[in-house]
Amino acid sequence: MTALTSPPAHHFDDPSSWTVDTITSDDYLFAIPDDALAEILDLAHFFERNPIIVEAITPDDFDIPAIRQFMKKVEYASRKGPRFALIDRLPMDDISDDAAVKVYWVLMSLMSRPVAQTLDGVFVFPVEDTGRQFEPGSGVRPATTNMEQNFHNDNCFNGMPPDFVTLLCVHPAIDGGGVSRVVSLTSVHNDLVDNHPEVLERLFDPFYFDRQKEHPEGEPLTISQPIFSFDDVLKVRLGNSLVRSGYAVKGESLDEKGQKALDVLTSVVEDPKNWLEFSLERGQIEIANNRETGHARSGYHDDPSKPRRRLERLWLRDEGRRTYLG
Repeated sequence: MTALTSPPAHHFDDPSSWTVDTITSDDYLFAIPDDALAEILDLAHFFERNPIIVEAITPDDFDIPAIRQFMKKVEYASRKGPRFALIDRLPMDDISDDAAVKVYWVLMSLMSRPVAQTLDGVFVFPVEDTGRQFEPGSGVRPATTNMEQNFHNDNCFNGMPPDFVTLLCVHPAIDGGGVSRVVSLTSVHNDLVDNHPEVLERLFDPFYFDRQKEHPEGEPLTISQPIFSFDDVLKVRLGNSLVRSGYAVKGESLDEKGQKALDVLTSVVEDPKNWLEFSLERGQIEIANNRETGHARSGYHDDPSKPRRRLERLWLRDEGRRTYLG
């Protein structure tokens, strides 16, 4: 992909460019129909009777026509619609958590290929609080803390970010925290064209991103990439905190134009008119197009006497190898 030196000044006018006032739940919320739900229960009970590692599972091994038809609608919303979807929901009270994760794998595999999320090849990544603290260059992922996460794209600091980030809610936060947020990045671009055109060109030029020690030994600690790029569609690497820490790790100061562009981008992304908020409930699956939609979550606290907040995450990518670096 070649970054533009002259960013497109036109408006994006398609289903991806929604705002909180123009989108409705009919655009992104997909209730599982009864025939697909029956297949999901059969699939889960098969996994309960037939133990198998999740990475060995392929949808081609199962006769699931209703699930396939349902997932075509979900995939269309994720690729051509608002660029995110919410599946409502897996029957968690009727199946084991382990079987639910395997069903989740099958559903997501119908959209694209699950890929490794860590250098050591973890495919199903638990999103839960480990008690560790995020700091620049620490290698601690915010997903493994209970901190608030600002809007970002997953793995924006490496060569091949996933095309989709998906989350299965196994246990929601007890305190009502951990609220999910999504933002249309084409709407953010439109806002910048209208109100802050002076920063657009800098956003199409490279920034340093902190790679969070998520790379083979001996490779650079940072990567240089533009935040915005355009190749038939607008694609974004949103990770403002990783840009700031990238310059700290590099031992350099962010240039004045870059600082202003980052500040303006942050203010537009965080403008409530541009994002949608919802609480993921047990059994629901969130799917976000990782290059066209930003996602975030509020902070939360676990109650030691109750089940901890736990989501299971899959990354999906159409191209490259299934390894972390692609």
